[in-house]
Amino acid sequence: MTYTLKRSNRKTLSIRITADKAVVVSAPLKMPVKTIEDFITQKQKWIDKHTQNKIAVPCVPDKNIVFILGQPYTKNIILSIRNYAEICHDTKIINIYVRHERYSNHTLKEYFFIMSRHYLTERFLMLKKQARILGLTTPYPVQFKYYRRRWGCCSGAGQIILNDALYHLPPYLIDYVIKHELCHLRFMNHSKDFYELLTQFDILSDIYRQSIKKYHHVIGYFDK
Repeated sequence: MTYTLKRSNRKTLSIRITADKAVVVSAPLKMPVKTIEDFITQKQKWIDKHTQNKIAVPCVPDKNIVFILGQPYTKNIILSIRNYAEICHDTKIINIYVRHERYSNHTLKEYFFIMSRHYLTERFLMLKKQARILGLTTPYPVQFKYYRRRWGCCSGAGQIILNDALYHLPPYLIDYVIKHELCHLRFMNHSKDFYELLTQFDILSDIYRQSIKKYHHVIGYFDK
């Protein structure tokens, strides 16, 4: 496999895929070539996936489609005596039962938030345990808010807040955002030290940071 190797005064290895599908490997100055190539071999399946297949994301917002964990689901509005929603994963359809069509967006939003907070809480607790290895801890439970411009935030006191809209994203990008916020428990900035810590947490973080930019238009989906 052809790749571009860039050495610098860094501590970790990383791989990124450019817009034209080129593979770029960043490595410490004195790291042996064999170590680098072993790492590339371990990531071969991931590299093949991202160099051969274009990630499918919604380029033009469609109000009849809602993305859940990176997958498109078609909305199906059904008149009913009460308002509720249910999801069918096999057919990728969300049935929205409402007394009147004007209640459909609010009903879907409530259902989406319930699913989102359940999933995000589970992922946060899992990754919070992993973060202890890096010495990252917080005494606070995760909180949620429907932001319109960012995926999450971390206060100086260590309170992490996640955007409900994260549930639109593929699981690997959700994990990336959670890891990003957990790293802010040590560095309240986006310095070189912060990104080195994030790379220790997830070796593919440089790639995910670029990938997530394609999804910013789904923030505020329920307000459009």
